Amino acid sequence: MNFLRRYRVGVERGDFVKEGALLLETDGPELKASGEQARAALVSSQAALEVARSTFEGLGANLENQRANLVKARAVLANDTRQAERMKKPIRQGHGRGRRLGQRPNHGGLLAGFNGHRRSPASSG
Repeated sequence: MNFLRRYRVGVERGDFVKEGALLLETDGPELKASGEQARAALVSSQAALEVARSTFEGLGANLENQRANLVKARAVLANDTRQAERMKKPIRQGHGRGRRLGQRPNHGGLLAGFNGHRRSPASSG
């Protein structure tokens, strides 16, 4: 099968050539189709490369964001740990802010009690 129907050789063996000089000119439909397929494959590959680069950059930005979140979380942990240590001392010494179970606050006044029974609307009055 002859892929080249017409061709013209622009140089001979041993000729010196300059950059950009025409070496071979062809006129073959199969060769043109093959070249067009190669160009289409190149364009497709370049587009896939750009998608991969964009994805890579997005993942890099996500990684930096996650690293920043980790730094913040470690700072919060260190702060919470210090706060917990500060709170342990007064509690061990009995000087905590909270009351022990069973203690009632001293409000300096009367407290209304609750016996666990609700009054029905008919009996109020």
